[in-house]
Amino acid sequence: MQRHIMATPGEVLDDLDSFLDRISGGEEEEEEEYDDARLLVGEACHECRVDGSPAMAALQAGHVGCLREILRANEEERIAGVRSGNGATLAHVAARRGDVEVLGMLLAKTSSLARIGDVRGATPLHVCAYRGHEDCLEKLLEAGGDADQPDSDGATAIHFAAASGHLESVKTLVQKGGGNANAKNSSGETPVYFAAQEGHLVCIQWLVETAGADPQLASTDGMTPLHAAAQTGRLNVTYWLVRYAHCPISCRASDGATPVHFAAAKGQSTNSPKICCSN
Repeated sequence: MQRHIMATPGEVLDDLDSFLDRISGGEEEEEEEYDDARLLVGEACHECRVDGSPAMAALQAGHVGCLREILRANEEERIAGVRSGNGATLAHVAARRGDVEVLGMLLAKTSSLARIGDVRGATPLHVCAYRGHEDCLEKLLEAGGDADQPDSDGATAIHFAAASGHLESVKTLVQKGGGNANAKNSSGETPVYFAAQEGHLVCIQWLVETAGADPQLASTDGMTPLHAAAQTGRLNVTYWLVRYAHCPISCRASDGATPVHFAAAKGQSTNSPKICCSN
């Protein structure tokens, strides 16, 4: 009884990773340092060509001094407009690399980078949340990043952090970013649902016990976090949701399936105390 599971945040970021791998050129080659950063501040730089931007090249090569000169020579609108083929900005690249120094430089030039999404709506905040780059995450929030800004699937940065199991990122987004622990994506799935699907129990426990998330909120097709945990064989999560969060094992999705159906499909005994413990 396998049901469709919506694309995870990791899959949403695959396009960005592919782009970053491409511009890195595969195997690292010895880079020639720029003797004169003005070489990167000529007409080509001012044109800010996608993928051919000197700003992107300097960032990828780690030439911070050159990048600083480029930022100084260009208007903030031009810097914000540098995009990859999939819409990733300079801030997305810095966030993915966890480079808080460069990210700080970029945000100081134009803070709007904290809120610009790629073609799938994922912002640098989503990237940092998924990868657990705490320093970068805080820098983005300080610059005006919105913890509740959704991507094209309606997922917020908290969904991304919960799906990847980065508890500190979840805490930062909720406590410092004011993010909604019960936010739903376009399919009605919450951060607790994402964490349950991926088996990240500590994130679920904090979201429920500290942030006040409701572990029984169902998606648009009636699937709850308990359904998701049972469907993906996350036995410890299943046990905790039933035993400590008091989620009913008899709750039915829109097609009538209960968590017990999914547990049985995974070969888990429905007589197991981890499945059928008392509420």
